[in-house]
Amino acid sequence: MRAGSDQAAQQDLAAVLPVALLFLLFDVEIVFMFPWAIDFKLLGWFGFAEMMLFILLLAIGFVYAWKKGALEWHNIK
Repeated sequence: MRAGSDQAAQQDLAAVLPVALLFLLFDVEIVFMFPWAIDFKLLGWFGFAEMMLFILLLAIGFVYAWKKGALEWHNIK
């Protein structure tokens, strides 16, 4: 009976792992925005444009993950 529960646990982990990795990825990326927010006036328009590009890349990654179904919890069985 223990072997079956190990297999079920591995399947559960395989189902939850992509969501956890996506959370960590976007959570760590958000941390990069704090120094920008602190030095916003010092960076000027170049810093603003650079951050908008960064946010655009994050949004593209988010939409890609969404379209691939990586954010769907109902896929977890």
